[in-house]
Amino acid sequence: WDINTFCNGVWTGYDWAQTFTTLEDTIVCEPVNQLAENITAHSADLSWEGLDGPTWVRYFETGSAHYKYRYADTTNMLSLEFLKCATEFTWELNTYCNGMWTGYNWPQVFTTLEDTAVVNCEPENLTAGNVSSNSADLSWESIQGATYVRYFPVGTQTYKYAFTIETGVSIFNLLPETDYEWQINNYCQGSWTGYNTGGAFTTLPDTASDFNTAGNEPKTFKVAGMETNEIANFYAFPNPTKMQTQITFTTETVGAFNVRVMNLMGSIIQEQSLIANAGLNTLSIDLGNQGNGIYFVILTWKNNMAKIKLIKR
Repeated sequence: WDINTFCNGVWTGYDWAQTFTTLEDTIVCEPVNQLAENITAHSADLSWEGLDGPTWVRYFETGSAHYKYRYADTTNMLSLEFLKCATEFTWELNTYCNGMWTGYNWPQVFTTLEDTAVVNCEPENLTAGNVSSNSADLSWESIQGATYVRYFPVGTQTYKYAFTIETGVSIFNLLPETDYEWQINNYCQGSWTGYNTGGAFTTLPDTASDFNTAGNEPKTFKVAGMETNEIANFYAFPNPTKMQTQITFTTETVGAFNVRVMNLMGSIIQEQSLIANAGLNTLSIDLGNQGNGIYFVILTWKNNMAKIKLIKR
């Protein structure tokens, strides 16, 4: 190593070379006693010894390159879930040691057990209820767990998706007087079933507050010479919130709006209606009796929908 210093108004250039020698590395960055225990059809507990730093675990079906990852911090153990039954898995470790990551190494294998439990992966009693011109409540029986619902106008591939861990979900912003098909993809016995079983429904005509009583003509509202159904400045404050939050939005449309608060599972926990005025509108939402987490405030009017995320801490 040498030095370049600023002296007498100029840099001296690198000079005055010195040397040093680093020591031998006596720390061994290698795990020992790698174990896969408590193996079931869909889970396994992994553990190891000899590593003190944070560690990533990579696991995959042996022979494939579809990697999944888990972070183990410094606990030297973790549990894997949602594994495929009767399958050999390989797992490897990548640990932070001596100031750098080792890279994935030290492969080990384990094989999950046969799944002997009788599990029904076929949904039953698929029902579309509370169908309106732009929304519907979908429900089913016999299956539980993570489920994706795919819905689309019949004859198209204009797919939209909803996710739930319950046996039902509400969908919005549908087209009026339209035939819809919906299908279920459920996580069952360690894998996704794919979009198979489904149902169908037809949305209703859009008649909500769209006609006056005089001549059955479409009712429109004009503000500053404009006709619109748009909203703007749709906010929640405070957000995150501990209890109450104030919802605000501005609109140039005078009319009925529906406000729903939904959780991540698609369940409606609050609902209210209001007649919005042209300009700024406000309403209060109280989450005091709800658990911490993420919620969605959904504002619907005519065939339109706006959504914002609300966090409770």
